[in-house]
Amino acid sequence: LSGRWFGHNLKFSALGTIGSFYALAGIPVETPPGTYDLELNGVRPTGTFHLLKKIRIGPAKYPRVAITVAKQFTEPDPEQLKQIDADKQVKQAAFSKTTDAQLWRGDFRAPAEAPTSGVFGTERVFNGKVQSRHLGLDYAVPSGTPIRAINGGRVVLAQRLYFEGGFIVIDH
Repeated sequence: LSGRWFGHNLKFSALGTIGSFYALAGIPVETPPGTYDLELNGVRPTGTFHLLKKIRIGPAKYPRVAITVAKQFTEPDPEQLKQIDADKQVKQAAFSKTTDAQLWRGDFRAPAEAPTSGVFGTERVFNGKVQSRHLGLDYAVPSGTPIRAINGGRVVLAQRLYFEGGFIVIDH
């Protein structure tokens, strides 16, 4: 079984021995409500099949947070802009590296025992201007707190970046 969702190939895994399959797929945060196509292709003993499934995505409400930050984060100088651009390229390269095999098993677990301090989709207003959307989930832990991977995988990137600070990408 194979599929495409929002321009990405889906990697399916067998679900036990009952002939069922599953895949994890995301929806871009800026996606407007509407109906979107999930394309599936597969092979059965009787031949191949193609299925186009319409998936309805409803509206989402994300929180907004306003904070004051150092000017270097809202008005970076030319040297800082070079670093930001280099970091974008590093992230794009890391996000493009995936294995065909599923490396995770079982339930995903939080990386630390702590309350969340930043949620996915939050609109960030820095120094009075909307600057970005938060695309992760943050946990309120002191600097230096040990964290664990949320499931099995391969570290693709572990590096300090301009905006992110310590940044780790794991291919699950």
